[in-house]
Amino acid sequence: MRSEHEGVTRRDLNRVALIIAVLFAAMTSLLFMRLVPAMHSTGSSWWMTFILVAVFIMAALVCNRRCRRQIVWHNRVMAVWLVVAGACFSICAGATVSTLLESGNPATVAVFCSSGIVVADMALMSVCVREPMVRGVVSAVSFVALPLALASAATVLFDLSVQLLAGMVVAASVCGIQMMPNIVVHVPDRYLVEWRTYMTRRWTVRGNIPEEARVLTRKDVRRDMDSFLAQYSTGFTLCVVLSVLGYAALTQWTDYHSLYDRIGFLVLSVLLMLFFELKPRQSGRPFERYVMRAAGIAIPLLWVGHATQSIPEGEAMLPLMCMITFAVLGLVLGFSMIVQHNGFHSLALSRIGDALCFISMMLIPAASFLAGGALEFLRSMSW
Repeated sequence: MRSEHEGVTRRDLNRVALIIAVLFAAMTSLLFMRLVPAMHSTGSSWWMTFILVAVFIMAALVCNRRCRRQIVWHNRVMAVWLVVAGACFSICAGATVSTLLESGNPATVAVFCSSGIVVADMALMSVCVREPMVRGVVSAVSFVALPLALASAATVLFDLSVQLLAGMVVAASVCGIQMMPNIVVHVPDRYLVEWRTYMTRRWTVRGNIPEEARVLTRKDVRRDMDSFLAQYSTGFTLCVVLSVLGYAALTQWTDYHSLYDRIGFLVLSVLLMLFFELKPRQSGRPFERYVMRAAGIAIPLLWVGHATQSIPEGEAMLPLMCMITFAVLGLVLGFSMIVQHNGFHSLALSRIGDALCFISMMLIPAASFLAGGALEFLRSMSW
């Protein structure tokens, strides 16, 4: 069905409406969390919280129901969008619920509540849907949300700092980006069970080739590949987003008065920028390259906002530091584009890019360890 605007379909308008609804819910949740301290004095925060949580949960359930309806109509793309929207509404509900809990780490409690409700929502969806692409998205979201919920719960139970949790999230996210293909791609059991059917050679150590044997076709692997690609794309996107959010949390909660924390933060900033700007050249999908380069641009922007704290001696040189930062960012962007697969071929630049990307990926966990205050935490423990 075409709308009155040429070139715009009804599905496009539905997606835009869904995005606007999610953004409105997120802004409402953030504003409510900011206004809660003022509302406690009037005693009106409790019932407002319950109403907002009920609205967000109902919105998530409506998205789940619409997702199942879209699967029946064979509109898989819209079904995936509805799953993502339901997860976003669950995050808003968890963030709103966290305002009812008194804690010394409200950010950690918000992460725990949000990820916990997302896990519950995805568990419900995993029972209700059977479509491979949608199940791939659901399983990837669950795979990311469950460890995050456990890590935030441990942070709250053992009274750890938000800085430590953010460092662990950054390190785990970067490792997840690197290992995502190995995590999601596997050989289904039915290929091994039906090996006599899917024979591609003339002879085998098990004997002569069966008469019913045939070559494995795209139709045989289509459902599995849909699930693998959905898991990979969703997991990759979530890992990139979590790495940027974890770095943003580090910029806010890093103890800049500690020498080790400050050094780790500065090194982590450089390594993350290198990783997200050089890693795209190893990817053949435009979406992955755009997402990682956007993250590579966001990292120096976040660092510039806290440059005077991370380098207190250079407060007077802030304009110069900003110029140097963006000059380096431009050079790295240009360098990563020059050595693209379909661009100017340079073996030396390609090898240098691979080496820098590998070194940054290997050093990011150690830098996150320092920036997260783990060294100071270990030193403060009574062994």
